[in-house]
Amino acid sequence: MEREKRHFLRLLDAIEQDGRVSQRDLSKRLGLSLGLTNHLIRRSIRDGYFEVHALPPKHSTYVLTPEGRDAKSRLATEYFAYCFRFYRDIRKTIQKRLWELENGRIRAIIFYGAGEIAELLY
Repeated sequence: MEREKRHFLRLLDAIEQDGRVSQRDLSKRLGLSLGLTNHLIRRSIRDGYFEVHALPPKHSTYVLTPEGRDAKSRLATEYFAYCFRFYRDIRKTIQKRLWELENGRIRAIIFYGAGEIAELLY
């Protein structure tokens, strides 16, 4: 999944959670520059993903539209598929490498811990 689509998904999710927020606060919450956040907001408004209701001073209320909810759902589905493919590919890569090690006469490998890597190997 492209980076911009992930940014849009995170923006739509943030707006859905709390639409009464400044662009600066959104920028901080998303970990993006203010300029990029502004670009994403303008593009989302242009595409009809949410509406803006201005409130003084420097705050706006962003309201997700039905089109925005549909876009968020599509992006979330695409993101989950991307994560699943990534997980599957990493698992295959690790299994291939372990097979290569086993055929290279390495008979024992010890993995310490029970984190995400151990889960991939199990």
